[in-house]
Amino acid sequence: MMKDATQRKQTVATKKNYAALGKALRELMEEKEFGAISVQEICAKALVPRATFYNYFADKYDLLKFRFRQLADSMADKLKNYDAGSREYFDKFVSIVIEYVDANRNLISGLLKAGSGMGLAIIEKALSERLYEYLLRSERSYKVPTELLSEFYAGSIIFMVKWWLENETSYKKEELALFIDLLVNPYRFI
Repeated sequence: MMKDATQRKQTVATKKNYAALGKALRELMEEKEFGAISVQEICAKALVPRATFYNYFADKYDLLKFRFRQLADSMADKLKNYDAGSREYFDKFVSIVIEYVDANRNLISGLLKAGSGMGLAIIEKALSERLYEYLLRSERSYKVPTELLSEFYAGSIIFMVKWWLENETSYKKEELALFIDLLVNPYRFI
């Protein structure tokens, strides 16, 4: 379990350690599958003692959760100027996800490989949390529980991104956005 890194008052050294560990994990994930990466490798690459790693995180999955929560927070910042209940918000959300995946193909592909199901579940959870917040703020009435909708949308987007990466030579990112709009957009189900 993450040691509440987002709420703890962070010293300069703590911020540097978080940044170094996150960067090391990212670089290692571009080299090999997430399941094959050890905490020791992360620490060695980050030049951070293993004991320090465990001051912040329970394991590598905890670090991955932290990194994707940071990403989700960054996505939320990019969505601040959009009305949470608008179609533009959802479209921009999808666009940000696709842009991130497109810019980080090796990283995401590494999580999609066999043995990385937990990493994929972490991404899906981060998306689901953001979509849940979006649906709550939209003040719309849905025929199914908001929690179920957010899980459905996140799972669908992850499934479609996975499919897209596996068929990347056939479809452009703009086409993926269109497919998501046609199949998943919540405005189709109101």
